[in-house]
Amino acid sequence: MVGIIRRNSEKYPSSLPSFPTQDTSGWPYFGCDNVFYHSMFRKGFPGGTAGRSIRTTTNTNAAFDATLFNIDGTESTDGVWNGGMTVAEGAGDSAANQYVGGYMDTSDNVWYMLFNDTDTSPDTLYFSKVNEAGTVTAIGNAQLGNASMDGMGYNAGYQGVLRRLGGDGSGNFGLYWVSTAGGNAAAGVPYRGVDITINASDGSLSYANIMPATYGGPYPVIDRPTLGPTANNIIGSVHGLWWTGGHTQPQETSVFGGLANISNGKACRHVMMGGPSTNNVPWTNGYNLIVERSKDTYTFSSYYGTGTYAPSIFNESELHAWLDDMAVYHGIL
Repeated sequence: MVGIIRRNSEKYPSSLPSFPTQDTSGWPYFGCDNVFYHSMFRKGFPGGTAGRSIRTTTNTNAAFDATLFNIDGTESTDGVWNGGMTVAEGAGDSAANQYVGGYMDTSDNVWYMLFNDTDTSPDTLYFSKVNEAGTVTAIGNAQLGNASMDGMGYNAGYQGVLRRLGGDGSGNFGLYWVSTAGGNAAAGVPYRGVDITINASDGSLSYANIMPATYGGPYPVIDRPTLGPTANNIIGSVHGLWWTGGHTQPQETSVFGGLANISNGKACRHVMMGGPSTNNVPWTNGYNLIVERSKDTYTFSSYYGTGTYAPSIFNESELHAWLDDMAVYHGIL
């Protein structure tokens, strides 16, 4: 196993593994602490103007605009950035109506974006990219294999984050969706979920199981599988709050999430992950945390609410080490 630190009662008496400290190596950029209402600020184009960020709205799945900010808070007026990039502009097609997720590639120096047309049945995904000059390239679109995967959006409860499978500048893209029986199948038991591969050249789709044949359960394995996979094939989620009675009650001492081992089929759908005052885990006073990846970082923000409470930018290797530690702590690795 890679990078495993086994916890013991003498060194870690009744304590959860500590979440990474904030990664400020890419700072400063406008809005980097991600505390602004209804917003996610991710670092701008790495080969471009220093201090820039891309802000997207995070208050409803249907709401989207992307603005390129300078460090002084002024907005870029180049290309589609002028007045804020819309879904139709970002997708390169007016049929698209919902933002699914993005990935900043530091080698290609473009922001890859995935959009959804929810008016087809099944839904149709649109894959594209945009550069700092505001030029969008529509890569391709493809209809999903069946309607059980309908409703994809950056805050969808069954959905993971857009990730590049070969690392920056290389390979296709992946996206988890946990509600299918397995692969390109309808929703239902045993809920092994689907890992959707998005072809980097033409946007075509292919499907594989997330969980192995050794897994089966009455519900999707975890909600919002936004973290991982690690080198040890651990995936996870941090919801950022505790739900009770239809209301959100942020539990500063412990929020909940989930963990799954996609090699051996062991999983914990709901576990306590900790909080800012216990082991540095972020939480929000909104509905849940929104996550997006780039080459070597995870950016956290809040869906609705006033923002995140705790650091919001984390190094990928350090976060994956924590995820493995949590899997060991909870007995699935």
